[in-house]
Amino acid sequence: MFELKTSANTNRAKEALHAANGALDYGVQRYLLDEAWAGSETFQINGASVSVSATTSSGFASVVAEGESLDGTGHAKVREQYGSVPVFDPGKIPPVMANGTFDPNGNFTIIGNPNGAGDPNNPNNNTYLSAWTADTPVAGGTGSWQTCNVTEYLNSKATNAASAYSYYGGGEFIACESCSCTAAVAECTGDEFRTYLQCDDIIEGNTTDTFANTFNLLDVDGNPDPGAWQRIKSYAEPMTCAQIDGADVGAIFYGGARDGDFPIIWVDGDCTINGGTIASYDEPVIVVIHGDVTLSGNFRLWGIVFAFSDIYTETWGDPHPNDSPSTVLSVNGTGVVYGSLLTNGDVDLGAGTYTLYYSKSVLDNIGAGTSVLEIARKQGSWSDFDN
Repeated sequence: MFELKTSANTNRAKEALHAANGALDYGVQRYLLDEAWAGSETFQINGASVSVSATTSSGFASVVAEGESLDGTGHAKVREQYGSVPVFDPGKIPPVMANGTFDPNGNFTIIGNPNGAGDPNNPNNNTYLSAWTADTPVAGGTGSWQTCNVTEYLNSKATNAASAYSYYGGGEFIACESCSCTAAVAECTGDEFRTYLQCDDIIEGNTTDTFANTFNLLDVDGNPDPGAWQRIKSYAEPMTCAQIDGADVGAIFYGGARDGDFPIIWVDGDCTINGGTIASYDEPVIVVIHGDVTLSGNFRLWGIVFAFSDIYTETWGDPHPNDSPSTVLSVNGTGVVYGSLLTNGDVDLGAGTYTLYYSKSVLDNIGAGTSVLEIARKQGSWSDFDN
């Protein structure tokens, strides 16, 4: 008899704990929809009575949930702290980032991210980041390619000299497609001490997942959430490759049918972009292509192109024809990307004369005034102490 009572009590405790955790999840979603929510609600989950309340302070919500067993005799109380983070942080993104190889060819110019380290307002006391790749970036490279900071790039034309430092301090954006870099590329490894004067800005040894880094999807241990990419896809506007090729795709998010939504487009399948202008300075977008990507011709692209593969589930081929162990982002022709080229696969910079112009102001314009938030749990804050 004693064992039966103990077993029954354990089952009631489990029922109550499951109900409380369900209410906790509800409270988290309630907070995600409305950061200002600070109240309490009582309802039922599968017949069990539950309640949830939240208090907010310093950007965190402390959510407390209580649940009962179906017969009302068991009781559990759990609590946890949460914060909300935007899914996109342009400050963490280099001009090129890949989880695979980086094979540079052609005549390629990269204007680096001036915010790699140091003082972003002092070009002589900074680390510029142009590319961050998993493997040795110059392996197999046969082309003539250069990388430099934006002041050097703009100062290559005397008429821009007076404007260069104004741009560096946040002044008006200057495209200057006739400008050039003069510095030759030298390789750095991730464990070297890097300064502007000691080492160039092509960094190998990237172990951070590119997709998770771009969309703030890393867990507390720095690992990607395997299924999180599907949430990002749910925010996106689905399009075909033909729809984005040389199209004003930003208009739908800036005054169009999805005005105010985060400007991300999702294309399923391999995609070749043949020239034309995609988006604009005032209406930049993120284009995620679930497959191989080829940029060719005299293209102009404003924002981010991401060549994506679901490398997390390792289900290659049918029924996942867009996935492979190594998605490739290829660049040819004479185009210009104002923003970043990203992939969780390989980068192949083929023949051609093209420019990758990292511009913080362009990336800051992506979704300016909009926000898509993800929930971040405060590590170690969960407890079931009834206090």
